[in-house]
Amino acid sequence: MNAILRTICLVLFVIFGTASSWASSSDDAKEEARASRSNITVDFEGSAEDRKELAKFLNLVFVLCKEIYPKLTFKDCMNNVKEGVGNSFDPHTGFLNAEKTRELLADMRGRFGGIGIEIFKPATGTSYVDIVNVLSDTPAKKAGLASGDVIVRIGTVPTTSLKGTQKAVELIRGDPGTTVELTIERKGVPQPIVVTLVREEIKIVQIEAKLLRSNGKTYALLTTRMFNEYFAKEMKQKYLELKWESGDKLSGLIISLENNPGGRLDEVYNAVDLFMDAETFLLQRTNEGTVRYEPGLLQRMKTPGDISRGLPILVVVNGGSASASEIFAGALKHFGRAVIAGTETTFGKCSVQSLMSLPGEEMAKATTAECLIGAMNDWVPIQCVGVTPDILFAYPGIKSRKGPKECELSGRLSSGGPMKDAPKHPPIKEVKPGLHRAAEEMLETFKLHRLPKLKEEETRIKLLEKLE
Repeated sequence: MNAILRTICLVLFVIFGTASSWASSSDDAKEEARASRSNITVDFEGSAEDRKELAKFLNLVFVLCKEIYPKLTFKDCMNNVKEGVGNSFDPHTGFLNAEKTRELLADMRGRFGGIGIEIFKPATGTSYVDIVNVLSDTPAKKAGLASGDVIVRIGTVPTTSLKGTQKAVELIRGDPGTTVELTIERKGVPQPIVVTLVREEIKIVQIEAKLLRSNGKTYALLTTRMFNEYFAKEMKQKYLELKWESGDKLSGLIISLENNPGGRLDEVYNAVDLFMDAETFLLQRTNEGTVRYEPGLLQRMKTPGDISRGLPILVVVNGGSASASEIFAGALKHFGRAVIAGTETTFGKCSVQSLMSLPGEEMAKATTAECLIGAMNDWVPIQCVGVTPDILFAYPGIKSRKGPKECELSGRLSSGGPMKDAPKHPPIKEVKPGLHRAAEEMLETFKLHRLPKLKEEETRIKLLEKLE
């Protein structure tokens, strides 16, 4: 199927070339279009019936781009067609034009052109864009922007007209060296502030490291954001720095995956390998239903042993922990290396997306397999299931706002189901009671650390809800 999709895209490029506009809507143009599509020939590997079906599709494209939507440029029309083809399979399959391809690759590298702010904008309503955080040593920090500032305009675009955070991000990001103008409202300042910032390359801080102390014990806390390039190397380095800072007197390790949407498969594989020695812990179930070892990762460079030397590990998750985060949490849970604590089950997205290059610096992203955690004789699915915490908890005074999960998305990939006659795994509280008790102590310390920030966010969200 993937080969056919790639062939279709390539055929479309070959037949239609790079024409920039089909704006004519005259009868002559329509007649020319009908004549053109009647002469379409399809040359690709497949049966006569396959070629017939593909010719029907190309005829449809001609009708859409030359007759029904003639005011669209041909390029825009074709982008719509390609996006429609991809999105019809599942939420994570799709076509990426050149701009979106560059954005994806930049995100995977953990670097992009921007000004260094984290923002929030509800997907519904007419509220402004709220600045949640300003990264240090960035254009935004140098310009004096601060958490709590409100962006009312990006260039000439009122932010009340934007639907969600991503639309605002797209306007603020850009190539390093280019400029973006923001109109800011600040509490206590009567007039709007207009600032022009020069974009720079922003490096995403993937892991924040901190020591937490409670009841005479010292814990290492690693708060993660995404599994981008060099994630595992950064995790190892920051853990060892905290170990040294503590005087080699750590009582436990807390790894927060809250709202971590995932990232690179190779990086999560290497990150799990830092803390346990399982020969493999990740399988794939292909679209044809075959269960196999994850190809290409079995020959990876392994980290011998456990860099924490058996230190108790607590992994904290929530409904925003997805994909690579679920592989990490699921693997450490399945093999009894860590206790998982969370406010709810994780997002439930554990599928593999493969990237395929297309002409013109464009790409196709296609779901090719379902992830399974474990070994050939003992595995569990995560897709549409999620990772269930060993300890369910709530933050005192913080309202629970649960978003949609993977299985609620339209067209999502369903899990192929659990392993037949899978081995039973007793609760870790029974198997390793000492680890479970240590995790409970770490969780209380972690909650006290998180609460002040969560209360700030709660106040901001309530204010936005009132504005709605």
